Amino acid sequence: MPEPKPSNPCVINNGGTSNEDIHLRDLFAAAALAGYCANSEYAESPETDRATWSYMDADAMLAEREKESR
Repeated sequence: MPEPKPSNPCVINNGGTSNEDIHLRDLFAAAALAGYCANSEYAESPETDRATWSYMDADAMLAEREKESR
């Protein structure tokens, strides 16, 4: 799946050494990842699996958000 266009990026300062853009997709994925890590059923899953699932969830949230804006 292609990377969605950035939506309202915000710039964070990474310890004063560099700036990185965080996009809505990343924020959604972070929220999903927090949920996976907090749930004991998923907490022991490999990190790569949790990261993949989190971005899949983020993509689903963005798709739903796009449907609602039509």
